[in-house]
Amino acid sequence: MVVVPLEALPDDGLPAASAAEEEDVMVVDRVEALPDDGLPAAVAPVEAAAPVGEDPMVVIPDDAVLRIISFLPLESAIRTTVLSKEWLRLWKEDWGQKSRRYEIRARCAPSVEGLLKILEEERRLARLSVVVHTIMKSSHLREIIERSADRRVEQLHVELTNPNVVDKVRFHLPILSRVIALQHLSLRQIVVSKMRFTPQQRFNELSEICFHFVSIESYMLRNVITRCPNLRVLDLRSCFDLDAVAISPGGPKLSSLTIAGCKHLNKVNVVGVTSLRSVFYSGRFLSSFYLPRTSRRSSFTDLYICYDGPIIPMVFGKWAQDALPKLSNLSNLTICSNSLTACLVGGSF
Repeated sequence: MVVVPLEALPDDGLPAASAAEEEDVMVVDRVEALPDDGLPAAVAPVEAAAPVGEDPMVVIPDDAVLRIISFLPLESAIRTTVLSKEWLRLWKEDWGQKSRRYEIRARCAPSVEGLLKILEEERRLARLSVVVHTIMKSSHLREIIERSADRRVEQLHVELTNPNVVDKVRFHLPILSRVIALQHLSLRQIVVSKMRFTPQQRFNELSEICFHFVSIESYMLRNVITRCPNLRVLDLRSCFDLDAVAISPGGPKLSSLTIAGCKHLNKVNVVGVTSLRSVFYSGRFLSSFYLPRTSRRSSFTDLYICYDGPIIPMVFGKWAQDALPKLSNLSNLTICSNSLTACLVGGSF
C-alpha cells in the first residue's frame, strides 16, 4: 500500500478522507476545519418519500430527531430549527422548555448573581449553557454547578471568554459528582483545579467529555476518565498542559477519541481500549503513539493523523511498519504532513 500525503491541516480539523479507485493506493483529500463546537458538518438529508412541496423532515420520527439533536451543543441545536417546521415544533415542545443558554456580560442582565436566582427558580433543566464574558469568582462557578445538580442537568457547557478571568477562576471537577444525571460535559477556556477525588466521587452517567482550551494536567484527566465507566466520547483540543493521554485496559468503553492542538503532548496510549471505533489526532509528531490492534471482531475502523510540524523519518517509518499491518481492518486511514513524502508498507494490508 502507498499512502500519498497532502498538506497538513489546521489543528482543529477532522477527517473527511476519500479513497482512490486504484488498487492498493490511498489518497488523502484536503479536509476543512470544523467549527469550535467540535462537531462535524450536518449530513445532507436523504431524499425522503414525502410529497412534493411538503417538509421532507416529517418522515423522521420525533424520537429520532430528538436523539440527533441531543448530540449537538445547545447553540448548534438551536440552529437546527431553521431546517424544518417540524424540528421547530419539537424545539418549542421539548428542547425549548428544558434548555437554557445564558451569556453573562458586564452591566447587562442577567448578572452572575441574577443567573443563580434564575436557576434557583427552575424546576427541571435537561441542558444548560453558560458563557461568561465578564468578571466571575470560583465560588460563583461552584454555585452554578450546584444549581445544575439540583435541576438534574444532563448536558452542561461552561465557557469563560474574559482573559483576565480565565487564569484566576478554578473549576473543581470533583463537585461534578453531585450532578448525578450529567451525560455531556463541555468546558472551554477553563482552568481545572488540582483537587483530589474521594473513592465515592464518580460520574456514572457521563458519556461525553469535550475540553477545549482547558488547562488540565495529565494525572487529573486520568483521574476523571477512570471515574467515568460509561464514557464513550473524549474530545481534547488545545489543552496545553497535557503531556500524555493514556487509558488503561479495563477502563471506560471509549468509542471515539479526538486530540488536536495539544502542544506539549508527547504520548498517546490507547492500546488496551478495544472498544475504540475512531481516533483523530492533529498536532506535532509523536514517537509514542500506541493504538489498539484491529481484528475481524474489532470495531476500530477510522484513523486520522495530521502532523503539523517536522517528523523523524526513521521513527515514523518504524512506527508505520509496526503499527499499520496490525490495523488491517481499518476502513478509513488518513495521514497528513508537509514533511512526509511517501509511506511504503510491505506485505498485505
